[in-house]
Amino acid sequence: MADRRVQRGAGAWAILLLGLVFSVGVGGRWSVPVAAWLAPVFLLRFTRSRRPLAGWAILTAGGTPLAVLTMWGIVPMPLGALVVQSAFGAAFGALVYLADRLVAPRQRGLAATLVFPAAWTATEALVAGSAPFGIWGLTPNTQVGVPAVLQVVALAGPFSLTFLIGWGASVANHAWERGFAGPEVRRCAAAALAVFGSVALLGGARSSLSAHDAPTVRIAGITPSREVIDAAMLDRLLAGESLDLGALAGAYAGAADIHDDLLGRSAREARAGARIVFWSEGAAPVLEEAEGALVARGRGLAREEGIYLGLSLMVLRRAGDAFRWTNKVVMVTPAGEVAYEYLKAIPVPGFEARSTDAGDGEARVVDTPYGRLATLICFDMDFPGLARRAAKAGADIVLVPAHDWREISPMHTQMASMRAVEQGFALVRQVGLGWSAAFDRYGRTLASMDHFQTEDRVLVAHVPTRGARTPYSRTGEWLGPACGAVFLVQVLLALRRRGPT
Repeated sequence: MADRRVQRGAGAWAILLLGLVFSVGVGGRWSVPVAAWLAPVFLLRFTRSRRPLAGWAILTAGGTPLAVLTMWGIVPMPLGALVVQSAFGAAFGALVYLADRLVAPRQRGLAATLVFPAAWTATEALVAGSAPFGIWGLTPNTQVGVPAVLQVVALAGPFSLTFLIGWGASVANHAWERGFAGPEVRRCAAAALAVFGSVALLGGARSSLSAHDAPTVRIAGITPSREVIDAAMLDRLLAGESLDLGALAGAYAGAADIHDDLLGRSAREARAGARIVFWSEGAAPVLEEAEGALVARGRGLAREEGIYLGLSLMVLRRAGDAFRWTNKVVMVTPAGEVAYEYLKAIPVPGFEARSTDAGDGEARVVDTPYGRLATLICFDMDFPGLARRAAKAGADIVLVPAHDWREISPMHTQMASMRAVEQGFALVRQVGLGWSAAFDRYGRTLASMDHFQTEDRVLVAHVPTRGARTPYSRTGEWLGPACGAVFLVQVLLALRRRGPT
């Protein structure tokens, strides 16, 4: 039975305040790994000392302004819409604490500690698989800076991190409610320490002792010296503002200097030793009727220099008085042949989704002397299921053209690095207006480049040419559904038992 001695008085509100303060470092503008472990400890302690609906309502009220604070600038939307979305998200997130409050007091021993992590893991897996922003804002992203902990995702996927963090909070509360004493507390603590210790030791060994002697290939990622669209126009586009089609088409028609710049620097990197070269997302703006000519130039360059060349195009198609875009990568072989075309599968909700033709999300790969190459584009990497398709197709290296903005850099690239660990491939993410980086399949950073601190904006990395299928890449997302089943059984058992809540 929960200890309710802090239900009244300043102690309860101090505990709530600590939980909310640590929550600032979770899932938004600021990502602090230890905060993700501490925040649910205090929030659970608070809700377990309150009546169920009161605890849920207070968490919702406290979480809404924090969500606005941490997501302002991250999500390109008006303040009013952000407040509404934040309130909904806070209310939905607090349901996990409500579920724990209703069910955990009717469980005993180790089973009681599993209620919260099971509900939380199932919920986050459901959100990532069905919500329009994928894994954005969810707990696993907080741990990308902790290599020893991160390795567990190769076994059970990103939400294994949610489970571990949630279980740690639940075990801490189980002990707290019982005065940190007693045989039941010792048994639960011993089980948790055994699991956490194994994860840390084995993960640390995997990330630090894995061989660095695999064959590598030199890869160059290029961001245009001149932006596709000037910054002010880009901001207006992201905000969904209507632009004059004539002005936009005129800007695209005058993009020949950008094409020359990209092709010239691609040749320079090839002569410096790069065998694979690709451009950041939408680097080459081109009118639909001029696309063939630009691709032909890329094919000629790839043949002359003997490289694999990824042409990242933003193709503008007129549709009466409106327009639509195709965001694609055309991969060209050293023979000058087009190996595949990949269209961005999941445009960002809002303006991009309304005006961009989406691809089918099926993996496109090409076998090379440097391993099997695949491509995903920017936001696609926020959906683990899409990355798994590349892994199932045998990708050794995944090239990710991307375009961010200052408020989500370097966070967005760090988030993408988790896909490399989950799926067992190397990853190179070339970013306009952001942090570019290359990672091996253990999540180790091989090279990086900050758009805001360099003029040339070229990332060069020596990348391992062999990937390896991970257990998670073979099984897919099983932990979330399994935790959902466990939680359902716990609810049914709780309904059969009488007792205080």
